[in-house]
Amino acid sequence: MQIRKVHSTGDNGYLELSKIGQIQMRGKARLWGHPKALDIVNRNGKWYASIILEIDDTLLKNSRKTDNGVMAIDLGCNDAIAWTNGEENGLVAAPRFFRKAEQKNQELGKSKRRKRSPNFNSSASLTVDPERSSRVKKKVKASRRWKKTQKLVSKLSRKVANQRQNFVHQETTLIISGNSTVVTEKLQVKNMSAKALNMVALFTP
Repeated sequence: MQIRKVHSTGDNGYLELSKIGQIQMRGKARLWGHPKALDIVNRNGKWYASIILEIDDTLLKNSRKTDNGVMAIDLGCNDAIAWTNGEENGLVAAPRFFRKAEQKNQELGKSKRRKRSPNFNSSASLTVDPERSSRVKKKVKASRRWKKTQKLVSKLSRKVANQRQNFVHQETTLIISGNSTVVTEKLQVKNMSAKALNMVALFTP
């Protein structure tokens, strides 16, 4: 896969790729550099491109300036972030994007179960070939309504993922722009979920 052409003046635009076509570019380029690598990812039916640039060190250092503050942060479950700078303390509430979309996700899942789903390895869909006298598996294709509902499920999942990513970018940018030193403990965030806590309680004597 190769980049045929880049159509951009630094503010939005699109990439023209072989075998895929055009991928929209959103946002404004902060710095220009020499492209070194390109990653193409397909997530929930959408194509995304990540371009790695080689930028001059002097230009990079002068691009963003931060204050001389020091902050310690702690990640939590009830609250997303607990922070302190030695004089003030604060909490950043967890946005709970999935909880807000959970009812809609359940409705779509219930609607999808009422429609004909694809099935390629079902023993219930076997037919007999009279010429070969052997059992042949018959593929069951998904209905158009099932496909339509599946697209809505994927769209909702993509929306929640984008909301989470945007929240992380906004909070980290706010922290870094006001502090030159940020201290945090080494955590396994995936072990802080309710599922992980239930597993610990299950195997704890």
